[in-house]
Amino acid sequence: MSDSGKFSKAVVPLAVLALVVLIIIPIPVFVLDIMIALNMFFAIVILLAAPCVKKATDFYVCPTLIAASALFNMITIISASRLILVQGGERFDGRLIRFVSSLVAYPGDTVRLVVGFVIFAVLVAAQVLVITKGAVRIAEVAARFTLEAMPGKQMAMDSELANGTIGQEEHAAGKKALQREVDLYGAMDGATKFVSVNVKFSVCMITLIILGGITIGIAIHGEALFAAVGTYTSLAVGSGLLFMLPSFLACSAVAVLVIRAVRG
Repeated sequence: MSDSGKFSKAVVPLAVLALVVLIIIPIPVFVLDIMIALNMFFAIVILLAAPCVKKATDFYVCPTLIAASALFNMITIISASRLILVQGGERFDGRLIRFVSSLVAYPGDTVRLVVGFVIFAVLVAAQVLVITKGAVRIAEVAARFTLEAMPGKQMAMDSELANGTIGQEEHAAGKKALQREVDLYGAMDGATKFVSVNVKFSVCMITLIILGGITIGIAIHGEALFAAVGTYTSLAVGSGLLFMLPSFLACSAVAVLVIRAVRG
């Protein structure tokens, strides 16, 4: 095996190890902003690429990209939660989180804060109960139907080979494409479940930002109760939107890809 081949196989494990290191080692705020931007960018790319492929197997790396995006999203929200809790609501200067927080739930405006939190709760419910659950179900049904149809398709190709309708090369290529399709839908089913768990994890981390932030803000940073509630709720809503949107886009990409494949 060439050096380039060995390096390409080592890229994914090294990338995973690098992401895990980010959980242990605190990162600067500007690195967090870059990670959030990349996380959103990858999700948008996946969503835009899904409708452009002629058939599902042309986008064979989709399950890998979705799983990697979910892992990256999980690492990013852990890093963001640590920075928010360590630096405190007043000193935390993550630009993207601050910007989104100011748009939907400004801490100085009680009405706007409550409305922003309610809207965010509705979006979370829609994400968990409708989008993610629907994408998981679509991928699961597609994987099961594809696997159940595999023996019949194999028998049909064997019959065509025996009748001389297709040659040996076409028969081998057809079986390879069929196996590739089954593997794709099986991997897609697993990737959507990974995203589903990631969404629930994001909700847990957002709750931790609110409860942990209020406790730390009052006990350690000496913040007033209402100021701490407003600040950390605003940051939780802003960060929650930034971390829920990539999962939303990834699930939408899976739904689009599988539905287009079913419709042919």
